[in-house]
Amino acid sequence: MLDKLDPVALLTAAGPILIAFVTGWFAWVAGKKKASTEAQVAITSGFEVLIRKLQEERTELTKIIDRQATALDRQADKIDGLEAEVRGLQRHIDRLEKAMRDANVDVPALPNRG
Repeated sequence: MLDKLDPVALLTAAGPILIAFVTGWFAWVAGKKKASTEAQVAITSGFEVLIRKLQEERTELTKIIDRQATALDRQADKIDGLEAEVRGLQRHIDRLEKAMRDANVDVPALPNRG
């Protein structure tokens, strides 16, 4: 899953970083004309926006992961149930084949599944 990067997700994550960079750059340019404290406020503001956006995205991604994990657990439970059903059917077939052999009845071959 991590070996395939989604370009949309990458751009979504890079957007706030670019905004913070541009904000910082403008603050730096403006800082040449304004007091240093104003530049610091602008940089801090840009990083606050970045952090808030990243936290929102992390929360949404965590929700997606939780939903996918729940769906995966349901599918695993279904597979476990089907495997148990197949084992039960195989035991039943084995008992029927034994009863047929005990009654001197030929057991038919398994159908070709190819």
